[in-house]
Formats: sequence, structure tokens, C-alpha cells
Amino acid sequence: PDTKKKLYSYMDVGYQQLSRYRLDDGSFSMFGNLHECGGVWFTASTVQALGKLIMYEAIPVEIDFLNDGLNWLMLQSGEDGSFNESCPIAHPHIQRTGGKELSLASSVMFAFVGKEFSREYKQFINKTISLLLASPINDVYLLAKTTYLLTLINHPDSARMLAKLNSLAIVDGKYRYWSVSGGDPRSS
Repeated sequence: PDTKKKLYSYMDVGYQQLSRYRLDDGSFSMFGNLHECGGVWFTASTVQALGKLIMYEAIPVEIDFLNDGLNWLMLQSGEDGSFNESCPIAHPHIQRTGGKELSLASSVMFAFVGKEFSREYKQFINKTISLLLASPINDVYLLAKTTYLLTLINHPDSARMLAKLNSLAIVDGKYRYWSVSGGDPRSS
């Protein structure tokens, strides 16, 4: 009981601190109001966390924080469902795979697949999913993220993508692992 209360207290403090990083347009910036540049990846990650707080009813959350963030993210989307980072971030390698913005698009979609929010954004989600499935995914990290995303939304291609991911696994005795292409663990 005390541990749970303490955990919720920490969550509440963290949530209150988020307001320092929220910009007037609904986006979130790693640098807060000091740098008026909302980041796509940072906003998506923040909105995803807010969605989980709401879903698990851990602490009271202003629904506008979530809705404004989702709406801002939609405005950052290209016609094909792609996203371009609007603000530099500390670790840009988490956004790209082989020079493409597919990893960023995949990351953003996790903000939209919350329990009660998926239906409202179904058409938008489908546009980005189509982009992710349009070209072959050879990067293991992006393939794993996309497979997980497809599984969360019960997409018919999730089993095919999981089979592809498993086919790329390296099995060494009782261990199974995946190698990142190019030997650079930061390629995605």
C-alpha cells in the first residue's frame, strides 16, 4: 500500500512537471518554453505516456494535454503518413532507419493506439500503417517496432511481420537474438 501510494505520488509530480515542457500549440519540447520548438518524437512519447496514465487511471490527467498533442501530431503528418522531425532532439538516431523516416512514423503511431483513442484516429493510423507496409523493412529494430504496433491494433499483417522478424533471429543454443544491420546499434 505505501509503495503504491509513493509511486502514484511520483507519477503526479512527474505529470505536473510536464506542463513546463508543453507548448501553446499542444506539442512538447525537451527544452520547455526556453526553446519554442515542439518535437514530433518527444510529443509522441509524452502523449503515449499520458495515454497510459489515463488508461490505467493512475492519476488524474488533463485530457486536453493528450488531445492537443494528438492533434498537433496529426498536423505534422505528410500526405503519405510520414513525419519529419520539427525540432532537433538529443538522439536523432532513434528517428531514422537507413535514412528513411519510417522509424519516426512507427514511433509516433504508438501515441495513437491507446485503448479508447484508436477508433477516433483509425483513418489516420491506417494511412501511416500503409506507409510502413509499402516498402520492405530490412532493419530489425524497425521491423520489431512495426510488428509490435501491428499486433497492438490486431492488423492482419502482424503474423506475417512476426514470421519475418523470427526468420531474422540468430539462434545460439537456448538463446535467440537479432543483429542490427551494419553493426551500428544506433542505426534505428
